[in-house]
Amino acid sequence: MVSERFGGYWQCIVELPDAIDRNRLVEAVVRATLLEIANRNATKRSTEIPEWLARGLARQLMGSS
Repeated sequence: MVSERFGGYWQCIVELPDAIDRNRLVEAVVRATLLEIANRNATKRSTEIPEWLARGLARQLMGSS
């Protein structure tokens, strides 16, 4: 996952392989979503998402579905 500033806005680029484990996919989507939300007010550098937050939220979502 790469976060870059383009045209005054942040873009989050997620590259995924053709086949991916369900857990890793959910975690990647959660991480990208959190990064997009966190970068809404960022100006000079991308925000860093804590590892525990992304993994914990992903596990919570997988456990509730």
